Amino acid sequence: MTAAPLAQRGKPMSGFDPLRRLVAEALGTGLLVATVVGSGIMAETLTHDTALALLGNTLATGAMLVVLITILGPISGAHFNPAVSLVFCLNRSLPARDLPAYIAAQFAGGVAGTRSPTAFPASGRPICRASSSPSCSAR
Repeated sequence: MTAAPLAQRGKPMSGFDPLRRLVAEALGTGLLVATVVGSGIMAETLTHDTALALLGNTLATGAMLVVLITILGPISGAHFNPAVSLVFCLNRSLPARDLPAYIAAQFAGGVAGTRSPTAFPASGRPICRASSSPSCSAR
């Protein structure tokens, strides 16, 4: 394994092309949102104790956030939120020309992340199986 050039050390995102950074940002945002929504759905299904449900949701979200920041942080900066990207842009850590693309990637990832856990009920069976049945319509 070779060491990063001196100019790139300590500067996340500097060694990756813009498309890779945007894909990482969309993927990270989608996975984070899917974790929040999915753990909320499961918490509601598994217990009626609000405190326990919130604890389960918080632990799952926190754990996923640590994993995503560790893996995707060096690639995209792991903003996963337009407000965070705006602050990075104001600090000049993110070029202003990249801000609209980051926000679009985060929005797309958020929409995909919201749809993915709601495509399956808490029972684990898909709501709509792949079939030619007309009664099985897309949501």
